[in-house]
Amino acid sequence: MKCLYRLSDVYSTKSMIHGWTKQKSLNNFLSMFPQEETIIFIEGNKELKTYVERNYVGIEVYYSPDKLGDAGSFRKLLRYALSLPDYEEVYFVEDDYLHTGDARQVLMEGLDVGHYVSLYDHTDKYLPPDTPDGNPLVNEDGTEDTKIFRTKNSHWKYANSTTFCFATSVATLRQDKNIFYHFTSGPNCEDFNTFRELIKNGRILITPLPGRSTHVEAKWLSPFVNWGNYYSYDS
Repeated sequence: MKCLYRLSDVYSTKSMIHGWTKQKSLNNFLSMFPQEETIIFIEGNKELKTYVERNYVGIEVYYSPDKLGDAGSFRKLLRYALSLPDYEEVYFVEDDYLHTGDARQVLMEGLDVGHYVSLYDHTDKYLPPDTPDGNPLVNEDGTEDTKIFRTKNSHWKYANSTTFCFATSVATLRQDKNIFYHFTSGPNCEDFNTFRELIKNGRILITPLPGRSTHVEAKWLSPFVNWGNYYSYDS
């Protein structure tokens, strides 16, 4: 598997969990996933490049002095992924996530079942559409139409969408590349529309229960995991 990690110096104005930094997300990720599987794409910030090369000697780094933005940086890594052989599996990772210790193991189990796997159990899957930031595909009682199953180490559910932190095979990605290019043609990745179109075309998207990753915006933390255990407040 290749982990394609996007790292930039652009910080969201949204409220993130206390004490979090992008360096902490990166440290968390590289303590859970093998460095030899990881490629880091850094845009615009030489200090981040220096930080990575100093702290993770030998890791593969690609650097762009230009700030390509959300969609531009994803398309850069998409083109890289499409250069790989069909049998390879790829995990696209954004720089504002945390992962649990068993994240890689569970991810690999999911790839044996679903076309697309996200480790993020997104809180919007439990918010009816008439609530603030509600999901239009969630029922009035806060549930989505889904199926639940299990693998050796996790329960899973079919999900209606996810973010652009996901895994798949290169063979699947190659077949679906036009959908990704279409929904990343603007400045931002249209994650919801991308996965709705993929599912409409017969793809299966699954997420574990509980989640093995989370976006670090405070109100969207993947539930039932103490995410403070997965990064240091002080370092």
